[in-house]
Amino acid sequence: MKPFENSKAKVDSFCCARTHDDIGNEKAVGRISEKASSSGRPATCCADQDGIHQVFRALSHPTRLTILEFLSDRPEASCGDIVSALPLAQSTVSQHLQVLKDTGILTCTVHGRSCYYTLDRAVVGEAKLQVDELWQRFKSE
Repeated sequence: MKPFENSKAKVDSFCCARTHDDIGNEKAVGRISEKASSSGRPATCCADQDGIHQVFRALSHPTRLTILEFLSDRPEASCGDIVSALPLAQSTVSQHLQVLKDTGILTCTVHGRSCYYTLDRAVVGEAKLQVDELWQRFKSE
């Protein structure tokens, strides 16, 4: 099958045939490494960069970037605070918050019935370091 031929099996990277269903699945990293090593590619090509794939996938939506911008100005905010700042339904905002939380970009602290979200700057900083390293490899080739 050629890359992008089947929408169910879109290729996220040239180093392996990684399906969209594999994103966020920790077991997928092992399967991807096995695929890579059986195909003659380096086994670490995707496994080492799995975190950065997830971070950039989470950052790829404009609404999630807006949420991060909103949270960058304050120590924490409830889901209700974030919903009131966006022209979106609460369920839509909650889905975007869940993606950011699953990636580790946001942390959630429960106070009573409310969840307060905080931007984890260390995760964003680590993603920046990984991009810087990747950029250095591109420049040296």
